[in-house]
Amino acid sequence: MNEKIPTKTAKILIVEDERVVAMSIEDALIGMGHTVCGIASSGEQARLLSASNNPDLVMMDIKLKGAADGIETAKKLKELYDIPVIFLTAYSDQQILERAKLVEPLGYILKPCKVDVLKSVVEIALYKAEMEKKLQQINHQLEESVKKRTKELTDEIAHRKETEQTLREKTHFLKESNEALSSMIKTREAEKRAIEEEILLNIKKYVLPYIELIDQENPTDKLLAVTAMLRKTLNELVSPASKTLFAKYINLTPHEIKIAELIRDGKSTKEIASLVNIAPSSVSTYRNHIRKKMGLLNSRVNLETYLKSLA
Repeated sequence: MNEKIPTKTAKILIVEDERVVAMSIEDALIGMGHTVCGIASSGEQARLLSASNNPDLVMMDIKLKGAADGIETAKKLKELYDIPVIFLTAYSDQQILERAKLVEPLGYILKPCKVDVLKSVVEIALYKAEMEKKLQQINHQLEESVKKRTKELTDEIAHRKETEQTLREKTHFLKESNEALSSMIKTREAEKRAIEEEILLNIKKYVLPYIELIDQENPTDKLLAVTAMLRKTLNELVSPASKTLFAKYINLTPHEIKIAELIRDGKSTKEIASLVNIAPSSVSTYRNHIRKKMGLLNSRVNLETYLKSLA
């Protein structure tokens, strides 16, 4: 079953320089329920009537008299007012038809016009014009939607870039702050260790040797108790620094560290010489180097006892 094109009434402008033909077309259109908003006999008159009446459709004779024929006039009306056109022609000249195609008319009617043909062409033309307008509206809506969405995406991208930049700046600031804090902590730790080690060395160098001397001079039991308590208190005081200091062995060389560990473990010079495969005289030389680096040279402090106290 063929779909019927819906009937629509419209304002139609007739552009025809033959009065009789124009009148017959007018009667037919009115009989179809349409309104004829004017009859023009020239291109200029057609332009003026189109401007004042805003027709839905123009019935345009191709062969108009005057400076502009129907094709030129239709082209001008389309440019100025976007009015669709149906061409009326008594000719089938191919060259003329090729020119007419460039205007993109909605139909052609050969003169003399038959009412049934006129009715069909007009209905189809009005239907096509309506569909084209709807299509233009849809395209316009799509364009607006695309523009709107594009702007939203552009704004979103710009916001994300701004947020990312802010995060990068904050991250950089936090990194610099952490580095500064870490450096400050390391400096404070180094200063703390330096103070602890200085205190430890001073105690080992200037306090403990005298306690050792007191213990070696046959002190009374009361004095021994005092020195024992003093030694215990001093050892507790310097214990944290002792671990650090002993780990470093006060800048001893690897060989000196190895000898120092054996001395601390109670090995004799002869035993150490045998274990590390060197002469006993070399062990004695190492002992002197170790005592010098630890500030014990020319001191009566026992090296083994001193190293054990560091451990």
